[in-house]
Amino acid sequence: MDAADLRRLGRALRDEERAAGVKVPAPSDVLLARALAEPERLTAHDPAYARGAQRLGMLLRKARELLQGGGTAEEALWILWDGTPGPSAWSAAPAAAVRPAVTPTATSTPSAPSSTPPPAPRNAPAAAARSTSSNNWRRRTSPPTR
Repeated sequence: MDAADLRRLGRALRDEERAAGVKVPAPSDVLLARALAEPERLTAHDPAYARGAQRLGMLLRKARELLQGGGTAEEALWILWDGTPGPSAWSAAPAAAVRPAVTPTATSTPSAPSSTPPPAPRNAPAAAARSTSSNNWRRRTSPPTR
């Protein structure tokens, strides 16, 4: 479910309201919230854009029923986590983030070292001031050495 699906579903829900005789339907976000609370309403809409919202609505219902039945927040969160396709993708994301964008090849040569040092970070004076302040505090609070 992406932003385009949400927009299409919101428009379809507003059209449904108009067809039911409501002259000025509620805003799409309100109608979407109602639809998530009653996911069976979404079966009348095109699954191409309503399937994700219906699945989310069913998950939210399961979590709500668990909590109303005395379940813990941890159990409810587990139902939500386990019921979405995201966990496997989210677990893989950190590994992808640490991979280099370009892998060196056998024919690539390292660049020659630069004779000029890299530029200092923009906040270098603030970092130096914090370091000096930290060292002064350490000297004042540390026991004297003999």
